[in-house]
Amino acid sequence: MLSRRRLLTTGALAAGSALLLPGLANATPGLPGPLAAPTTSDFSTREGWLAWFAAHRDQVGVLADNGAHACLAHRAQVSQPLASAVKPVHLAAYTLSGLAPDTKVTVGDWERFYLPHTDGGAHEHAQRLLGIEADPVTKLAKNPAQQVTLDQIAGTMIYFSDNAATDYLRHRLGAAALRRAALRGGWAGVDTRSKLADFLYLLLPEEVRPGVPRLRMGEQLEQRFLTDPAFRDRARARIVTGPLPSWETQVAWARDSGGASAATLAAFHRAAATGRFPEATRRHLEHTRSGSLPPGVAGIGWKGGSLAGVLVLAGYTRWNDGRAGSAALLLQELSAADWAGMNAEGSLLFPVFEDLTLDPAWQGRVARALRG
Repeated sequence: MLSRRRLLTTGALAAGSALLLPGLANATPGLPGPLAAPTTSDFSTREGWLAWFAAHRDQVGVLADNGAHACLAHRAQVSQPLASAVKPVHLAAYTLSGLAPDTKVTVGDWERFYLPHTDGGAHEHAQRLLGIEADPVTKLAKNPAQQVTLDQIAGTMIYFSDNAATDYLRHRLGAAALRRAALRGGWAGVDTRSKLADFLYLLLPEEVRPGVPRLRMGEQLEQRFLTDPAFRDRARARIVTGPLPSWETQVAWARDSGGASAATLAAFHRAAATGRFPEATRRHLEHTRSGSLPPGVAGIGWKGGSLAGVLVLAGYTRWNDGRAGSAALLLQELSAADWAGMNAEGSLLFPVFEDLTLDPAWQGRVARALRG
């Protein structure tokens, strides 16, 4: 949701045990507009989630397979928006590229693709992690000549969901490399659009020419952003001064922001779990859960995504006995109040998702709620 006070979400759910969208925690009560309205659902309990699932079946797409006998599928073949849940494709393309992980990249080259405030604070988290001192006003590195490694950029794309990292890798590797990586994981027709391009399309409607397809228009706006300092400054200023699109405008934009089905997304994560990509793919996907695994589990990899009205979680579980399961939970057309409630402190969003593979009993309860 983009508001005058802050662009609360764009990229993905933040990595971390609380699983809150960066910047959203504790912010909802003070927000203007629809996000200030409380939800009528209780997302702090499993019963509340089950009730919501039962009442909103057409907004849910899910595929969950625990690698044994329990499988849940509900609207699993229906395409829904993915937001940043597409980023494991970029990760896989990087690990397949043969580029040395310690390849040096200047922060300035990375930040060419950075549109401040559009990733829920992801890039600022990445800067702090990597010791990059940033200007408090522009949010850009004070020393653009500072260097980081290619592997660090890939990591921030997954751990924090840095959109600039995603687009840097997209441009460096090429869209064809993304498509090849997706196909290796059983994903045909992956949407490889630039995050920066699509946000410029949303934020600068006066620059959109009638009749020009969205992807082409976005590419043109991105090229101007990368090559025209005056245009780049204007785009960055728009986020601070407005006007910014309404919740309803953002929801409509998110519908056509690139999607896939729960079955496709879960299958791609299963491919990652079972070694279809180099080991670095699993290393990055499993990073945020590596220190807190349940008994008998060898690894849990995941990636989330969020846009106005959209929440996505997808990932896999590897057990010590060699079994692997995967799951994808896609939610769309969420009201502003439900979207905020699902991401509020105390929400069980992540346990509700993760237990789809870890707990057959929970999977069964969700299946019954969705079946009616």
